[in-house]
Amino acid sequence: MSPESRVTPPYEVFFGRWSVAVSLVILVGAAVPLPESLGVDLCAWRAMLGQACPGCGLSRSVRCLARGEFMQSVTFHPFGLLVLPYAVVAASRLLWPATFRARIRERMDRRRVVIRRVGGVLLALFLGFGVVRFILGKLSIWIPF
Repeated sequence: MSPESRVTPPYEVFFGRWSVAVSLVILVGAAVPLPESLGVDLCAWRAMLGQACPGCGLSRSVRCLARGEFMQSVTFHPFGLLVLPYAVVAASRLLWPATFRARIRERMDRRRVVIRRVGGVLLALFLGFGVVRFILGKLSIWIPF
């Protein structure tokens, strides 16, 4: 079995069952009004290290963006600007006709190398953001997120 055959196809990564389920949870979380703080820190990273993890603030960012609070969203986490639109598109997959899904799957398969590269760059930016925020936090340099 070649390494290429063990790789999950891009369509399944972005529009598979788990991606759609997570997207629905994100959209419900963005739509349900909650207090700004539940009084409980859910981030194990922050509990152990005392600093924000790469994803800290992402759910608040998505909630702000869903309410139209663009600048507030960016201050919580800049990747919220990508997560909310992606969640909308991924969740909408439930409404796509079979022919449209097949066409999207085919196009993504043809462009899988580009999709993987873009995904790698986004992952590197996400982790890089987290590392920079962690270092600045350790140095006690104020950053807005």
